Amino acid sequence: MDLLLEYHSLNFIAKPPSNRRQVRWHKPLPGTVKINVDGAFNSTIGSYFCALRVVFNFITRSDHKASVFFRTTTPDHFENGEWFSGGHCNRSVPFKEGEVDLKDVDNVMRNIELEEFEKAAAKGSEEGVNLKLLDTTHLY
Repeated sequence: MDLLLEYHSLNFIAKPPSNRRQVRWHKPLPGTVKINVDGAFNSTIGSYFCALRVVFNFITRSDHKASVFFRTTTPDHFENGEWFSGGHCNRSVPFKEGEVDLKDVDNVMRNIELEEFEKAAAKGSEEGVNLKLLDTTHLY
């Protein structure tokens, strides 16, 4: 489904993010920034920041007033190593706040999502758009 083409016919949208997909940009997006993560500059995260802003601007400026649920990305949740080095996830319940230290990249992505969501939610409330957040980082 092409969200831009179908958006006006939808009443409900759930944005399922993924930090597992590869993103390729053939031309730099206007305003793309490189963000320092773990001592290296990461333009993919900068592109994610710009993509979120573009999507939220589209939603809040549209004449169509859908209800939009935005779910944050899920942090890496392997314990005792990464998925490729013997790490495992045997959890049956989510992490509680303070139970795990998030990796730098997970913190950066979550902060970008929360910052852009807050701006969009404020603008959306002025424009009659119902934006709701489901932060999956810490669930109780």
